[in-house]
Amino acid sequence: MDAGNIIAEPLLRLCRETVRFGYYSASSAGTLGAWTHPGMLRYLGLPAGWKADATNLNGACIAFDSRNPAAVDLLERWANLSLIEDCIAPGVPTGAITARTRRF
Repeated sequence: MDAGNIIAEPLLRLCRETVRFGYYSASSAGTLGAWTHPGMLRYLGLPAGWKADATNLNGACIAFDSRNPAAVDLLERWANLSLIEDCIAPGVPTGAITARTRRF
């Protein structure tokens, strides 16, 4: 969970959907087209506008079912890609991400 999250209700939905789908991430305002940098799509080998109208997911609170092989694969791929600055911040000078990241 992100440091700004406030748990306002039981986590039953999170648990239920994690077991059902292998992972959970609530939706957030906007679409992938509005919130995804075109350079990230290029890095991932996806066409411009890929799933542009799809609902954006909130990355602040995510759960994975470690018993689900597909979920574990998704988590591992996501974790590996999150370490690649060209993927998460295309066009940003190397090292600039660390300089801008909040530290608690």
